[in-house]
Amino acid sequence: MKHYKYILLTTLVVCLTIQGWSQNRIIDSNFNTWWSNINKYNISNNWFLSSELHIRRANGLSDWQQFLFRPALNYKLNSPVVLTLGYTYIKSYPYGNQPIAILTPENNLWEQITLKHQSGKFKISHRYRFEQRFIGKTNYTLANEPIIKGHVYTHRFRYRLTMSIPLSSNKKMFAKGFDEVWVNLENNLMPVGLNQNWLYAGLGYKINSRANFQIGYMNQLVKKGDGIHYENNQTIQVTIGYDFFKHE
Repeated sequence: MKHYKYILLTTLVVCLTIQGWSQNRIIDSNFNTWWSNINKYNISNNWFLSSELHIRRANGLSDWQQFLFRPALNYKLNSPVVLTLGYTYIKSYPYGNQPIAILTPENNLWEQITLKHQSGKFKISHRYRFEQRFIGKTNYTLANEPIIKGHVYTHRFRYRLTMSIPLSSNKKMFAKGFDEVWVNLENNLMPVGLNQNWLYAGLGYKINSRANFQIGYMNQLVKKGDGIHYENNQTIQVTIGYDFFKHE
């Protein structure tokens, strides 16, 4: 199978990442721990629901970074293609040396296409997500106290390339890695620069046909709205996944 179109897209994404890395940057680094639960609920051979719960802590376990809840409806078009409609509720907290002014909510609608294929022992997936974001707008009182009033509407595009390979003969142990680039979009859907980049490497274990456990390290690069301030966060990520009502 020819994968030249995936190579072309990956090259474009890397170029956007490099372009978004400002020369006059102020970088803050944090050590974070992320705890995730990702579940799948089969409805039929083609339709399934999914849910994600993410508890993200900053300064190790001491402070909140984010809370996310993400339900979605998925349709398996065929073996390599899955279409998804989803919603994410997000709370972002002040943390680190470049904190936001106040706890900020976000309601996020998104559409996604996932393409899967295999090359030798490697399982490869390409995830394309388009988001419509309703972010709480920070205003200030006469006493200069921050408050959330109204929202800001923005768009964002995300592309994730994931690769995994079994490490044992029974395929219970596996290694997994991914790189995900987040690009801010203008209202006409044209890209305007990097938002984030995630680079992850980890190990996983299939507890049984339904459940798996993963732990890994992720580097999270975050570009702030002013284009000058960045976060370069070191993150330990722990994930438990479960497949309810799995068709055996």
